[in-house]
Amino acid sequence: LDDPQQYDRNLIKLAENHYDRGVKSVEYAVVGEVLFYVLRQCLGPNVYMQDVHQVWVKVYSRMLKTIVPIAVDCELKGYRHHSEPELRPPVRASYMFSHAQTLAFFQAASSADDSDKDANTELKSEKIRRGEGA
Repeated sequence: LDDPQQYDRNLIKLAENHYDRGVKSVEYAVVGEVLFYVLRQCLGPNVYMQDVHQVWVKVYSRMLKTIVPIAVDCELKGYRHHSEPELRPPVRASYMFSHAQTLAFFQAASSADDSDKDANTELKSEKIRRGEGA
């Protein structure tokens, strides 16, 4: 963030690339919800406290301040920033999920991660008991 102009140029390019892939400006709200959910799940309540959440809200809000107007502009103009649109056709139908599907996916992934953590903890404990180290 030493160069705010370069940061904004990167965000503009990001918004254009997402538009090329079929992402709509209104979908960035869902992305934010998923981001905060994943952070909360991965970091846990002892780390992802209110002050940490507020910092992430500020960071994401700052990003959206640049991204959303570009996304809306692209939608209004039907803009494609590549001269050859066939290089990267929208793949929206193949990767977009509803909000409920997205949350269900991350909840399932979180449960799987918890199982993996339990298995890894048991494995490490067994190695320590056998004198093999962690």
